[in-house]
Amino acid sequence: MAALAQRYGAALCELAMESGNSAAYREQAALIIEAMSGEECRDIIEHPRLSSQKKKAFVDSVFAAHIGQDMLSFLYLAIDKNRESFIVGGLENLIARLDEIAGVVNASVVCARQPTEKQLVEIAALVRKKLGVKAQFEVSVDPSLIGGFYIQTSGHLYDFTVRKQLEQMKAELGPC
Repeated sequence: MAALAQRYGAALCELAMESGNSAAYREQAALIIEAMSGEECRDIIEHPRLSSQKKKAFVDSVFAAHIGQDMLSFLYLAIDKNRESFIVGGLENLIARLDEIAGVVNASVVCARQPTEKQLVEIAALVRKKLGVKAQFEVSVDPSLIGGFYIQTSGHLYDFTVRKQLEQMKAELGPC
């Protein structure tokens, strides 16, 4: 069923590219995903006993003033076809596709301690050099790291931790 979310994402991406305003589609998708992450919103939209009309009325009251007609139509379509559980997956797929087209990679940066702004700029430059693309970061702190950081993207892991450097030194030196 993940294929259905991919089809929804692909169709929305095509609409976004045709509109020439993919940034607006991305923002609207993020808004809906954020709202759907709350139990109340998701429970109403995915409730099996609520009628489609009531769900659409709820969608109108929550989203109509903040999203475009294409996104609203997508939500209506998912409700009409009883595919409400694929809304978030389809929108996440849309965001991933738009980011890929824009040459942006989402990355998770895990540091031993909170990095400074200067360090974040250096990390961004490192990712741009390694992958050849711009990266958006989500930074977290893991005090169990001795020092350093690692960067994880969808397909790559770059480990610059002290632990990794010690392992490499141990491998190079061999048994003592």
